[in-house]
Amino acid sequence: MPAFNRQQMAARVAQDIPEGWFVNLGIGIPTMVADHVPVEREVILHSENGILGMGPAPAPDKVNPWLVNAGKQPVTLRPGGSFFHHADSFGMIRGGHIDLCVLGAFEVAENGDIANWATSENDTAPAVGGAMDLAAGAKRVWVLMEHSTKEGTPKLDGRGQPHLHQPRGDRRGAGARISSRRPRPRHHLRGRPGQDRRHAAPAGMRIDSQREGAVLTLTLDYPARRNALAVPLREQLFEALEAAQGDEGLRAIVLTATGENFCSGGDISGMDVRDAEEGRERMRRTHRLIRLMVGGRLPIVAAVEGWCVGAGLSLACAADTIVAGAGARFMAGFGKVGLMADLGLPFTLPARIGLARARQVLLYATPIEGEEAARIGLVDRLVPKSMALATATALAGNLAAQAPLPLALTKRMLAEGLDAALERERDWQTMCFLSADHAEGRAAFLEKRTPDFMRSSKP
Repeated sequence: MPAFNRQQMAARVAQDIPEGWFVNLGIGIPTMVADHVPVEREVILHSENGILGMGPAPAPDKVNPWLVNAGKQPVTLRPGGSFFHHADSFGMIRGGHIDLCVLGAFEVAENGDIANWATSENDTAPAVGGAMDLAAGAKRVWVLMEHSTKEGTPKLDGRGQPHLHQPRGDRRGAGARISSRRPRPRHHLRGRPGQDRRHAAPAGMRIDSQREGAVLTLTLDYPARRNALAVPLREQLFEALEAAQGDEGLRAIVLTATGENFCSGGDISGMDVRDAEEGRERMRRTHRLIRLMVGGRLPIVAAVEGWCVGAGLSLACAADTIVAGAGARFMAGFGKVGLMADLGLPFTLPARIGLARARQVLLYATPIEGEEAARIGLVDRLVPKSMALATATALAGNLAAQAPLPLALTKRMLAEGLDAALERERDWQTMCFLSADHAEGRAAFLEKRTPDFMRSSKP
């Protein structure tokens, strides 16, 4: 495969940035990423000098000398963009509000450390710009660089595995050279896992990851709540799936769970949305996961045993294939807590079983046995109890052996319409979160009683 040029590298990174992220682009080739972000995708570009909502570089005859980024390069402003003090800009970085920083680097160590360069004179204090703050404060750092200098010296400090171009957390995209000159001093910035600190998972809640060749198995492991899809667990699953998307050695994913049940639904105790902004943000973060599952390049096979309820059903339906063990049961119980179906289920369920059947499943919240689920197309393979994982793994191996590009393009085509559905879901589920219906349903669930929706507000 021929090497990418700088614009191709920047385009590859732009392709991988999810909808809704706040992104800082470092000086040099990372700046080119702005030129390749699709206009219809809501990616908010940030600059340390106090700009939010930057667009691509301007045409030569459209340059505004007063509109520049932190590297003093001319930029444009997207509709809704804003200007503010650089102290507030660094407050965003240090407060953990930047989803991603794309940095250049002089070297990247095998353990994830970044060697930056200083631009100051020998007799002055070193100046490394905002890189130090971004490496420490951004939720994720992707490094965009070539793997060697012009002279052929490796820029990967260690054994030089190709994945080292992305040192923290997510291993996606590829790199282009930032600078060909050798700096005088180097400043080492310590890498750390790219996890959102606001949603760190407590002990006893995790996503277990096991790789066998080209197949990755991700396991929901939250036994205390029967694998309820709590927000921290969703974040962990998103991080694992996102990292997998950028690993070219992976070709398929198996999604399963520990214990006797696949997933008992959302974690009701954590549904404490207080205002519309919080509700929309909660849904935006969750929708990143669904977009990756439904429209990402890697086919996903879900292995379901036991109960698969609410958010668990949404998760299973976001997979490409559902394998269920005998005794598996499915239910959309959202209405029992005053919510509508979410996590893309109003889009994925009709695609599986048709609009008429989906209407009955969503409105009546009746449990569906495995045999019936297979008959109506909700389940693709029904196997003996405890055999779902083995069967799913075999199917994933079959997918892994196929040509990856046609699979990825097929998934993308079948996902058309998902974004519009998720946007409506984001608004409407936020309304439900703030409704009297949900307040009653949540209280009844926590108090272990039957909800009385006759007292709640009308639709």
